[in-house]
Amino acid sequence: MSIYRMTLRFNLEDETERKAAEFLKQLDCKEHKSKNHFVIDLITAYIDSLNKDQQEDAFIEKIRLMFREEIADISIAAPTKKEPIVMDTFLTEEEKEEKAVSVLEALKMFE
Repeated sequence: MSIYRMTLRFNLEDETERKAAEFLKQLDCKEHKSKNHFVIDLITAYIDSLNKDQQEDAFIEKIRLMFREEIADISIAAPTKKEPIVMDTFLTEEEKEEKAVSVLEALKMFE
């Protein structure tokens, strides 16, 4: 069995390091097998979370790239401003008489 040894030192004047040291002192070895196993599991979980974050970032970047490629061909045209149509509704006397006659003739169909 090949063993790699590492010594951890905690600066008890540093609040963060002191909390970590106290936690490890009070660690229930029945629940976590050993302090060594606990630290190894903790480091492994941290590595896994880093890998997961990197994979998620890569996945999001792929989605962004696909989205950019898909919308690259879409052209967005601004609607043209429609000018109001001005109609000349002025009728001469002759035109008024002609319209009146044509309306009366159309009404005769209903008799």
